[in-house]
Amino acid sequence: VLKKYRKVILFVFIVYFAFLILKPYLDASIYVSFVSLPSGEATLIHDSFNKTNILIDTGDIDASELVRYLKLNGINRIHSIIISHGDSDHIGGLKTLTNEFKVNNIFINYYDDVSKKEVLKCNLKKTSIHYIKSGNEFYIGKFYFKVLWPYIDSFDINNNSLVIYANIQNHTFLFTGDIEKEAEEEFIEKVGKINVDILKVAHHCSNTSSHNTFLNNVNFKIAVGMNGYNNKYGFPNKYCIERFNNISNIVLYNTKYTGTVTIRYKYWSKNIKISTSFK
Repeated sequence: VLKKYRKVILFVFIVYFAFLILKPYLDASIYVSFVSLPSGEATLIHDSFNKTNILIDTGDIDASELVRYLKLNGINRIHSIIISHGDSDHIGGLKTLTNEFKVNNIFINYYDDVSKKEVLKCNLKKTSIHYIKSGNEFYIGKFYFKVLWPYIDSFDINNNSLVIYANIQNHTFLFTGDIEKEAEEEFIEKVGKINVDILKVAHHCSNTSSHNTFLNNVNFKIAVGMNGYNNKYGFPNKYCIERFNNISNIVLYNTKYTGTVTIRYKYWSKNIKISTSFK
């Protein structure tokens, strides 16, 4: 029986694997995925038809889960990686990613000497390195980014984190790295009130971040904390969660409890769909 249907079975397998390869290039969706990892943060911004793939941070040194996630989603090239700061749980996977994927651009903080040293450890013969700080604006593909922080060297690895405002399919995001209370207060003093649709919660929803001065001046609808499901620091912190729970009409996700949080846009629609997954 198997011999009789061998050609049919072979044809089905070929069609199936061809579909897996071509699927990302046929997908009209735009999505932003806050990837659930054992430790650290990585956010994937994926344009329709696989035109542009952007990572904000790369997770920790063992990047195997992030690599698997990207490949399962049909990603074989990363247009740009933005590193918020030099902590290992944000930049640790960079070397692995640059070995596994073609990376066109890396953006790092102008004041971040730790990130500069980590980038030098990678084999980046055909990768452009960009040093950015407050006031810099740029497009990656059709997506707009503006750096709001730091404008000076804070001499602290967390408080030196890049804070980036992004416009993706007419929805606005604020990516906050690991800034803590001191930087949050200086940020508000310099920038003032800011309105965004989605807030990436600073420092994994730690108690050192997301204090009231910051939360009272950043208006948002959705917040996502990226905790690391095997983190050893007790993230998300219950007091940090309480501060978010005291804000009306917002939704808070924490990846430790929800898995990867994906905000998806259809190519022809302005509406978003939010899904969560432990895969």
